[in-house]
Amino acid sequence: MKQPKPGCNVHMSAGSPSAVAQDIEQPAGAAKVDRQFPGSKRLPSVEAQTIAFFEEARASERLLMPRWLAFGGFKVYLRYWRNRTLPDGTVPGELLVIASVTIPDRYQQRGWFWRYCQLCAALAADGVLLECVHNLELLAAVRRHPAFREIGVRDFLLQKAHPRDWPLSFR
Repeated sequence: MKQPKPGCNVHMSAGSPSAVAQDIEQPAGAAKVDRQFPGSKRLPSVEAQTIAFFEEARASERLLMPRWLAFGGFKVYLRYWRNRTLPDGTVPGELLVIASVTIPDRYQQRGWFWRYCQLCAALAADGVLLECVHNLELLAAVRRHPAFREIGVRDFLLQKAHPRDWPLSFR
């Protein structure tokens, strides 16, 4: 695996957990997931935990800490951003940032990641940011996909045309 660019802290991974992140370590108490949001570990899927994280982030007045979500071999590291300036100068309102993903081998190449991006886009008013994609297969797939716009080196924005658009209606 190539070394990340300076300032890039994670790797998108569609493979083994060892390929997930070099600079972001999963917290020692990751099995507890979050003390700040009791009950999130009991939710039965990464998708349900994503919805709970998003609802908490949107309702919060303060900046919410990024979060590791995990269930059944799936692991996702998410951030919630409001009005952040992106590397290309764009300032979208509300984004979910997918910074790291691990997908169990048996679910790879079956469309889970694309559907997960659509779920995240359906939740956030303005879209989804894929941060520092380093998995070469995923990088090639995202570059080919017309809905994703490369906004920095290996950073991709899946932006909705209007806040209430269904996530398949991207510009």
